[in-house]
Amino acid sequence: MAFSFSGRNLPTVLRVCRAVVWAQTVYTFFAGIFVVLTALLLGGSLPFHDGTVSGGGAAMLGLVYVTAALVLGWLGVALGRRAPWARTGIVVVEVFLAVILVYRAFDLSVATAINVAFCAAIVVLLFTPETQRVLEGTPQA
Repeated sequence: MAFSFSGRNLPTVLRVCRAVVWAQTVYTFFAGIFVVLTALLLGGSLPFHDGTVSGGGAAMLGLVYVTAALVLGWLGVALGRRAPWARTGIVVVEVFLAVILVYRAFDLSVATAINVAFCAAIVVLLFTPETQRVLEGTPQA
């Protein structure tokens, strides 16, 4: 079988979940790139926990975001190929991103609302009965 990003035909719920995972991947990737560029080129500082972080610390935070986005994108491909372990991996990355978001700055911003919406939508879609049936390989009742 030739390589395909989508694998076999996917149910609608799984296609929507994969699309939301990839949307969060792009959002997180560009957020990480923005943080790295802000830290290194503009010398800006970012709110982090009770203070701010700038320079190398901010660049490391940006690289963490970029790495998480790349892992999330890879897991999105695995989800499209119906890998049963992809659901667990995506949930782990979602929890990791949520912890970083809360630890970084617990504020009510647009970015926080977008990230929370992505996390909630992905987790809900991953645990619908149809998604569980497809990923676990159980026959439809």
